[in-house]
Amino acid sequence: MARTKKPHPPGKTEILTRQLDALVSYSAARQLRAARQGGLKLSRQEGFAVNALGRSGPATMGTLAQKLSSSMSALTAIIDRLVAQGVVLRERSEEDRRIVRIGLTAKGVSLYEEHLKTQLDLSRTMLSRLSAQEQDALLDILRKIVDGLSDDAES
Repeated sequence: MARTKKPHPPGKTEILTRQLDALVSYSAARQLRAARQGGLKLSRQEGFAVNALGRSGPATMGTLAQKLSSSMSALTAIIDRLVAQGVVLRERSEEDRRIVRIGLTAKGVSLYEEHLKTQLDLSRTMLSRLSAQEQDALLDILRKIVDGLSDDAES
């Protein structure tokens, strides 16, 4: 009979990955729940598209696909569903009909603003469990991580 390996305790990277995934999943679930309460049925990918457009403003399909690490065909299906729900608007360039720009409608902006409010509420809840010193340390660490990600993206 073969021996099974005892699972080794997770390392810091695995623990961090699990914790970050839990935060992202919780945040996405809250956003989707808020959208459903507003009568919308958004998938997680549709929520990511709305957030990307809310953060950066209107974008071409190619730029949005790149931001979301999505194929054009997958993004087209996502945008089709968002257009059908009145969340985004699709416009073709007058100069070059191959270029399609995507932007949020008033309904989409409202959804994005509600998401930001939900994020702020979540952040307040998370920070309220920490002392002022722990909050400062957490923010310094996150700033350092995000700055490192920005540097990697520019390389």
